[in-house]
Amino acid sequence: MGLRILRELGHPYVDGDGLWAPIEPLVVQLALSDDVAEVVRWAISCLGCQAESPTALAAVLRRVDHDDGGVRFAVAAALPHLTSSGEPDGHVVQALLALADDEAADVRSYAIMGLAGDLGLAGSIEPQLRAHLADPDEQIRTYCQGVLDGDWS
Repeated sequence: MGLRILRELGHPYVDGDGLWAPIEPLVVQLALSDDVAEVVRWAISCLGCQAESPTALAAVLRRVDHDDGGVRFAVAAALPHLTSSGEPDGHVVQALLALADDEAADVRSYAIMGLAGDLGLAGSIEPQLRAHLADPDEQIRTYCQGVLDGDWS
């Protein structure tokens, strides 16, 4: 529960930066080493909402291949927010490309939206978008078609 609250520290009436700085190393440690998938998931979600450090990015990248789909979902959702959309980190792009082929539709969806929407890489990932026009998930097919048609990204 505490991690879910921490990820919301950006409210204008809360000094989020002052509260976040001393806590970030603990959240990174939870993301890296906790044995409970739900704790890892919320730690990664928290990092995606609050962190900007290379240490946080490295911790999230280490969980790309986690056995738990909820953790991989959190990774796909967090990664676009831990890099610059103008010049995204190559490791982030590669991780999101891998997650775009995940077995879980929600992971694939967030990875594709992160690449095409958040990072603005629709033109660079056109072959992947076209491949996902045959995705078993209707939402993913619709999103990819919309991006390819220029309707949204």
